[in-house]
Amino acid sequence: MLHTVAKLHYEAEMSQVDIARRLGVSTATISRLLQRARAEGIVRIEVLDLATPDGITTQLIEGLGLRDAAVIETPAAGALTALAAPLGALIKQAELTAGSVVAIGWG
Repeated sequence: MLHTVAKLHYEAEMSQVDIARRLGVSTATISRLLQRARAEGIVRIEVLDLATPDGITTQLIEGLGLRDAAVIETPAAGALTALAAPLGALIKQAELTAGSVVAIGWG
């Protein structure tokens, strides 16, 4: 039953209430079964670290064949201020000429 409840909840994305109704047990029972499934290793939850700005920069340069790139983390507020220094340094270093392209992506 642990395996069934875990598959319904995590893979079929059924709520605990729906699983309880389907199996004819209480939601408390479903909650306990899900906890047990994690404790017994039937279910493992892993949160992956986000890629670092340096790692993303390298991927962009290599993947798109760019000469240079800069990826920065921006705060929830003041994103333009956070962009000013790295973008200014990148533009100065790049020695841009007429017809050069500067792209800024969000997200």
